[in-house]
Amino acid sequence: AAKRDLLTHLIKSRDMRQVLVFCNTKIGANRLAYKLDKDGVGAAAIHSDRTQGERMQALAEFKEGKTKVLVATDIAARGLDIPKLPYVINYVFPESPDVYVHRTGRTGRAGKSGIALSLIGPTDIGSFYFTKLCHKLKVEERTLPSGDAERTQREGARNLASTMVETNWLV
Repeated sequence: AAKRDLLTHLIKSRDMRQVLVFCNTKIGANRLAYKLDKDGVGAAAIHSDRTQGERMQALAEFKEGKTKVLVATDIAARGLDIPKLPYVINYVFPESPDVYVHRTGRTGRAGKSGIALSLIGPTDIGSFYFTKLCHKLKVEERTLPSGDAERTQREGARNLASTMVETNWLV
């Protein structure tokens, strides 16, 4: 719940629009999209268990701005070309360094800049540092400001993601 609270806070406080969020599982994508929607952030899930029509509709609504957040698994995201996609967020950090590059490469395309954020918790730290080492990534790591941690604790959340990683992409 704490990570979702953080994600909701980031999207709302930065007034983010067109945010592609990655989860590792179809169930995780469904749950996150449902809960973000309940939190007042328009979200839809896209993954291989959705019909082609459902995926096309979710993508169309995302591109038109009717849906702010598209929560996807890696398989569903392959081949997605969303022009001028400003944000990619790794809600669950990928275990493979190559998957990280594939995910974050969805933003900052065709001469446009983009921002990739990764929410790193205790279970993600090993994969994060391995990816950072493999690709010699220069990323900006930020420990969450105390205001975010205090807000999340007041709301009863536990296990707050300890670090947010931001990468600016310009390809």
